[in-house]
Amino acid sequence: MGKKTLVNLIGVLLVLVASTQLLGQSLSPAQWYRIRTPHFDFIFRRNISREAQRVANTMEHLYEPVTQSLDIKPSKIAIVLRTQKTCADGFVALAPRRMELFTFPTQDYNFSGSNEWLSLLAVHELRHVAQYALLKQNFNQLAYWVGGDLALGTVMGLNIPLWFLEGDAVSIETAFTQSGRGRIPYFSHLYRANLLERGSFSYYKQVLGSFKDPVPDHYCVGYYLTTYLRRKYGPTVLAAIFQKTTLPLLFPTAVKRTTGNSLLQIYEAANQEQKACWQRQLVGLQLTQLTKLNTRRNTDYTDYTHPQLNIEGNIIVLKSGIGTVAQFVSLDGVQCTRSILTPGSVNRNVGFSVAQNRIVWVETMPDHRWKDRAYGVIQRYDIQAKKLKTLTHKSRYGAAALSPDATKIIALESDESYKHQLVILDAENGQVLQRLPNPDNHYYLTPKWSADGKQIVVVRNIQQRVTITRIDVSTGETQDLLPYTTEHLGCPIMTGQYVFYSSAYSGIDNIYAIDLATCQQYQVTSSKYGAYNPITSADGRWLIFNDFTKDGMDVAKIPLVPAQWTPLAQVKDRSVHYHAPLVEQEHNSDLLAHVPSRQYPVERYHPWKHLFNVHSWLGVSYLAWNVSNLRQPLDLVQQVGLDVLRATDLLGTTELAIGYLHDFKGNFGVASAEVSYKGWYPIVSLKGVLEKNYHKRTHCDQGLGLELKLPLTFVRGQYTHALSWSTTGSIARTDRHIHCTQAYKGIFCRTSQKSLRDIYYPWAQVFKITYRHMPYGGDKVWLKCPFEADATLYFPGLIKHHTLRLETAYHYTPEKEFHRSLHASTIEGCHDEAVKNPLDVRVHYDCPIYYPDWSIGYLCYVKRLRVNAFYNIVAGIHPNEDKTSYTNLVSMALLADMHCFMLPDLLEIGIRYCYSLPRKQGNFLFVFSIAPSIALREAKGTAVDY
Repeated sequence: MGKKTLVNLIGVLLVLVASTQLLGQSLSPAQWYRIRTPHFDFIFRRNISREAQRVANTMEHLYEPVTQSLDIKPSKIAIVLRTQKTCADGFVALAPRRMELFTFPTQDYNFSGSNEWLSLLAVHELRHVAQYALLKQNFNQLAYWVGGDLALGTVMGLNIPLWFLEGDAVSIETAFTQSGRGRIPYFSHLYRANLLERGSFSYYKQVLGSFKDPVPDHYCVGYYLTTYLRRKYGPTVLAAIFQKTTLPLLFPTAVKRTTGNSLLQIYEAANQEQKACWQRQLVGLQLTQLTKLNTRRNTDYTDYTHPQLNIEGNIIVLKSGIGTVAQFVSLDGVQCTRSILTPGSVNRNVGFSVAQNRIVWVETMPDHRWKDRAYGVIQRYDIQAKKLKTLTHKSRYGAAALSPDATKIIALESDESYKHQLVILDAENGQVLQRLPNPDNHYYLTPKWSADGKQIVVVRNIQQRVTITRIDVSTGETQDLLPYTTEHLGCPIMTGQYVFYSSAYSGIDNIYAIDLATCQQYQVTSSKYGAYNPITSADGRWLIFNDFTKDGMDVAKIPLVPAQWTPLAQVKDRSVHYHAPLVEQEHNSDLLAHVPSRQYPVERYHPWKHLFNVHSWLGVSYLAWNVSNLRQPLDLVQQVGLDVLRATDLLGTTELAIGYLHDFKGNFGVASAEVSYKGWYPIVSLKGVLEKNYHKRTHCDQGLGLELKLPLTFVRGQYTHALSWSTTGSIARTDRHIHCTQAYKGIFCRTSQKSLRDIYYPWAQVFKITYRHMPYGGDKVWLKCPFEADATLYFPGLIKHHTLRLETAYHYTPEKEFHRSLHASTIEGCHDEAVKNPLDVRVHYDCPIYYPDWSIGYLCYVKRLRVNAFYNIVAGIHPNEDKTSYTNLVSMALLADMHCFMLPDLLEIGIRYCYSLPRKQGNFLFVFSIAPSIALREAKGTAVDY
């Protein structure tokens, strides 16, 4: 029997490994290298060794200045350079403690400004390292001793709001560089518009968000609050608040003890100061008289961004908003909107290109298997033929623009070794036609064709300075049109003798122009909150651009009359310079200008030597609440899961988890140990289980299982398809008998995109099938549920943001096994007795009814009220009669989506009434769970290994 089991499992393994050849994925382990410096341990692939040396020098150069105002010297930390994901991001994490930097640079000039990407990341993320080191004291230190990194991270999340951490990091990147986000007007334009036109939101709404009104993210809010604290109370105030936040949920108390004012008082004072600054900025400002080209049919915040003209002269824009999924729409005729296409993951801040009724954009495409790999592929859509075509595959493009005749594409490519190049592609098949020379590896942003298709105009970044460059396509020769500067430049276009571009020269984003004949510069627009993304009309008489308002980005136009433009020398500087005190406090406003160039030794890094990196222990990993049969307070907790020990290597390929789960209702406990290796195409997991039933003193079940799982992800347009196949062979010993089983499980999940206001995905399908058998014989009665099939379907409701859900489940059971309703929310006393082979069908209808934004101090903040109605029918064989019986149940629930104690997790709390039709009996039930928007995460997570 043992040999047959081993042969079976090995055979399955070989089949799954062979599948990698079909998918073109090598199982050869990547070669990793490391650089050890006094304060950091860099881990990277060989192809980025040159940049790893530069980042190592940058980090060591930044270590003292960035940590100085927190008065902390962080211990040595590992930094992993991720080169295979076309995602501009970075983070510092615990469990295990590390920093990860994604080396693919952003194309959003309003994010990076004139900073070089990896240098900007280094400043921002190093501040987080210092914050985490400062927080590891007092009660937090005790939590670490008890539970390791997971416990420390949990307590830190309870102690410090996210806006405080991110705001401080943005303040530091602003103080130490010439182009941090605090210096960029675009960063604050929503905050400005809300404050000046909607008034000050409550602190709770500003920090926790809203489904009703747009609020800036925690980076923006945090920057202005932490900067206000430093302006008023000095450079050490943030460190003092960190040190006084010693117990969970006492952050407001720490602020009060440090400053003498409550957190709410500080928030209101910061808003008043900001409002006064921004009001002074607008004094005497003469606004451009413009014509709006889009119509808003409601007050929902909606952006109409990146206007482009098609061959008929209609304007194509990317429409998105608080209740609208990003989609291409056409503004036809007299301001009518016609939907064209809902794309996949498109960067809304980078935009798209239109020529000859074709749309081209760059879309982020995840790898089918590996979570740390993604591609920037170019998509093309033919508006007339209504055909979508993926032009490139497994490519690394950051921006793309069509030539005027729609035969070529200019794109920015950044490879895994951090080499940047402008590439000209064939617009029909995506083949590379020409690579423009870039021997000094300058970085380019948002390239565009000239109107005659003979030249390229682009923003060029060199050593933390930018300019606008004109490139001759035929010769590759370049000409800088402006001196190198820290001015925030973006989105240049070239028409006739002018180059139009966006700039923050006056302190407010506007459209500017360069006269190529005279080299003179002019301010073309004067906007209240910001003007962006210029284009010219086909006849050259109009300038079309985005104008920001409190309701979102509008599309506007003004006549092209150069005589009305303001020469640059006459433009008044209206910059607020809110960051100026920070610069004075830190004493180094251009820290990145003098980075040393030491050559550190490079050595091989062998991941297999660091497989079991223990980071956490003795933590609570799982809680299951008993809300259906609650007779006394002690019955509230049904199950508790504990992490006895957890280990994860720095690259995330090997995980070890030793845990224990106790069921109070069933009075049994399960001890388990599992090790998983994710470095191969199939994930291999070995798990041992020891189950003790405390009703029987001598009864103890033992089990050992080997699982092979193949998780895959595919993206097609706006839909993400997640697929997971797994097989588990297990040997269990119960009542002195040995049982060998084989289980096969398949999960398929297809989800559309969703807006912020959508409760569930408008379109989604989730299917799960599990089959178990005993191929080597044994007592079939022990196999309690040989076959299970579950499906959940999501459909749009009658009105926008309403959802219709259909859930079905069928479990085949042996003769002596009977089950109640298969769904977790079974109501005690509402269903009839258990049935055999149940078919459970449930129909839900969910709809929001109000967005109140109510708060009760720090206790709770209610963002949405909604209603859930469902009908449930369970059909199965009655245990006492050999016939099919039916149980019908109807239910209505009033639910509130809210935050409690200012925690970021959205909770679902409410009351449900269930009525059993056969029994004519109803019960009320208290509902408490994670918000429903997380409902599909488990299904998707099984197909994409995180």
